This record gives sequence, C-alpha cells and structure tokens, in this order.
Amino acid sequence: MRRWPRLALIAAAFILAAMLFGLRERTGHPVAAPSDAHTVPQAARNSAAQSAAAHLNLPALEMTHIDSDPRRAAIEWFARAEAVVVEKRVRDYGAAAAALGALPPAQAWPELVRLSQQGDAGAAAAAADLANECERLREQRASQALYSQPAQPFKKTWPPPWDRFATAMQAEETSRREARTDSCAGIGGVLDFATAAIDRFVRPDNPDAQLWEAEHVESDAEAIPLLRDLAARMGTQDAQRVLGQRLFASRDPSESAEGLAMLVSLAETDPSAAGLLVSCYLSGCGGVSPDPVQARFWMQAGAGLGDQTDAILLNNALADAHEDASAWAWAMYEFELAASGCLESAQARATTLLQNARRAQDWDSLLLPAHRAQAQELLQAIRARWLARAASSLHCEL
Repeated sequence: MRRWPRLALIAAAFILAAMLFGLRERTGHPVAAPSDAHTVPQAARNSAAQSAAAHLNLPALEMTHIDSDPRRAAIEWFARAEAVVVEKRVRDYGAAAAALGALPPAQAWPELVRLSQQGDAGAAAAAADLANECERLREQRASQALYSQPAQPFKKTWPPPWDRFATAMQAEETSRREARTDSCAGIGGVLDFATAAIDRFVRPDNPDAQLWEAEHVESDAEAIPLLRDLAARMGTQDAQRVLGQRLFASRDPSESAEGLAMLVSLAETDPSAAGLLVSCYLSGCGGVSPDPVQARFWMQAGAGLGDQTDAILLNNALADAHEDASAWAWAMYEFELAASGCLESAQARATTLLQNARRAQDWDSLLLPAHRAQAQELLQAIRARWLARAASSLHCEL
C-alpha cells in the first residue's frame, strides 16, 4: 500500500470512522434528554399513590433480588444487558469481531487489528469504535472532576427499595468503567489500523460503501438511479430507507410521493423510518404539512419499536393531553424493554433503565385507581402489537 502524508492519513482515518458510524446509524435521530416538565408531569396527588410507586417491579428474570440484594440485582441486569449488546455487535461487526468486543479492550485490540488488516470490515469498524471509546475513557479519567462523580440524571430521591438499587446500578457501572479504562492503556488508536483498513473498506465491490457514497451524491438525477439499483441489489432495510428518504426529499412530486409511501411501509418495523416521519409531521417537510395527529401516530410506531427519542416525544404529548392511562401504559412498556436490557447498544449503561423506571414510577403515582383497568388493557394492546417487532428490531429476546 502506498505511503500517505501524516495529515492525509489522519483525515482518511476520520473519514473511515465517519463512514463506519454512518453505515450503522444512517438516519437515526439522536436521543433527546427528557424535559423536567414532562418526565415528572406533576406532583404526586397523594402519599398513597407515592407508596404504590415504591412497589413497581421489574421483570423477574433480572430483578429477583432487588429487595434482598440490590447489588446482585444490578450485576444480573448488567449481565443480561451485555448479552444483548453482544447480539447487536454480531449485526454490526460480524460474529468474530462481536465475540472480541465482549473481551477487555487490551485483549480484543490486537486481534481486531489483525482481522482488519486481513480485510474484515466488521473488525475495522469494531476497532475504530474501540479506539474512540478508549480515547473518551482516558479523557474522562484525566478530568478527575468529571470522572469521580457518578451520573445523577434525577432530581428526586428514589423510594425504597429503588434507592438502594439505583445506587447499586451506578456503583456497578462505575466499577465496570474503571476496569475498562484500565484495560485501554495499550490501545494505540485509529491510526494503527487505518492504513490497512481504508483501502479494503472502500473497495469498489463493497455495497455498503457504495450506498454511503451514493447517499452523499448531491444531484438527485444522479443519486436516485444509483440508490434504486443498490436497494434492489442489496435488499436491506437500510438501503430501502436511504432510497425512500432521498425520494421523499425530491422536488419531483411523484418521486416525493413514492418516497413517502416507502417510508410509511418501512416504519412499521424500522424505528429510523418512523423517526423520519415524526420529524416531518411535526415541522412539515417536502410536500407534507405539519400534522400533530400523524406525528403522534408515528411516535407510537417508533416507541413501539423501542426508539427512545420517540418514546420521550410520545410521553410529552400524552402529558400535554392529560392522558394518564395511555401515558402509564407506554411508560410501563418502555420500562419493560429497558428492564430486559433490550435498549442497550455499544455498552450497557444504567441510565436508560433508571430513566425509564423513573418515568414509569411517576406515571404510576399519578394514575387513579379508576383508570388502572383501562391502563392495563392499553398496555396489553401495546405489547400485542409491538413487542415481537421490538424484539426483532432490537435484536433482543423478550
């Protein structure tokens, strides 16, 4: 392989990292932090309701010991969540690189570099992500003020036994982060494998790289035929969504209508497509005017598939509409996904579980006894429609 000037190599490494990230994330929308006004919709109506919230239970698989041994419960949850993460790594990196990703960084790194040098694009992606993760962890450790304080995403105290469990979860996460940071000491960085990986990853016969390139072609007249061909040849949800989004943004009304129809058909199983429709119907885009009813419909689709941005938007919309029974049902559903570890991705974190637990507890404290039967029926309907699809979308056993 030819030698590159150092600046060109650095630039190429960043391009590679961006492409690898883009190929996995594509059009996913970022997770927004919940606003205080809607995460805690209002003060609890009475102390009896507060007491009911204290007994909110997680699924028995992970939370058997939440009362008697919160530390054990935290360890069990992280073990479950890490198993989910491994399954998602198989999708993103392939089986070999995914198995390496479950090891401490110092053990995984040499083999990931070796595989990437042999042309394994999944290993190259895993190595790039690991190098970036280790850089962030070392930066956090260098900033003692940031590193020494555990995350505190909640202003309210937890009711027993959740106070002990939340503390155990944060302590377990801190312990895991410290061990992982220790293991990052020998990680050399993206440049150690970039020169060997870049040429192989962007080779002309790589359809994912072709899709990434076609997606970034400026001219619709040139990009759309390329994307049609790739979508037909690849047959993947990603390729169909990229084509649908490009068609939808077209100035040609017939192409825009075709793109909208494609996104609608995908959004029942693809949370990224649902998120695109939510954004469009909230603010208007192309030939589509803002439509709060349609926006909420697609928020439900995204939330049903486990997308946390759509779940938060839906939570806020239900709070504004004072639909306590529906809000309780959706909060409990998202909480169930979080408790099963299904919402974790690159690394298991305590935050998503605790955020969803807090939201479920808040709604549980607000739900009137007269509305509980209705809320339970709504939860069962949500499960019946979405749970199997969420399991497939999130690559998670439920």
